[in-house]
Amino acid sequence: MFLRVLVLMLLAALPVDAAPMADALDLASRERARVGLSALRHDPRLAAAAEVQATFMAREGRIGHVGPGGSSFGDRIRATGYQGCYGAENVAAGQRTSAAVTRSWMGSDGHRQNILNGRMTDGAVAAVRDRNGRLWWAMVLAGPC
Repeated sequence: MFLRVLVLMLLAALPVDAAPMADALDLASRERARVGLSALRHDPRLAAAAEVQATFMAREGRIGHVGPGGSSFGDRIRATGYQGCYGAENVAAGQRTSAAVTRSWMGSDGHRQNILNGRMTDGAVAAVRDRNGRLWWAMVLAGPC
């Protein structure tokens, strides 16, 4: 059932150019480099988890970490088949660019800690535009055991 909801939500998403999402992950990696951490590796499974949450938030019109069917970010990561022991999710809404969303996340203690957590090695960012043109962002980070 969860997979069915996931597929329907992905089909309902309004497309956003992939460049802002890749830019946001690159900007997060630059912030990590400033403190001596390695760059985040893009992972398509985490990208799927991020897109599910960004799509859900855009459809619901509210920001949060609870997703379709009451799922947590951990549930969404596991549903993709990613095997890891560490995970985090950053969400945002309304920022128009990858630079703006990265500034927002870096200006928030909790989001900043997620980005600068050395246990996180893989990541992805999704941005989904709602019917009013507002962008909803989700960054999913994870790391191996």
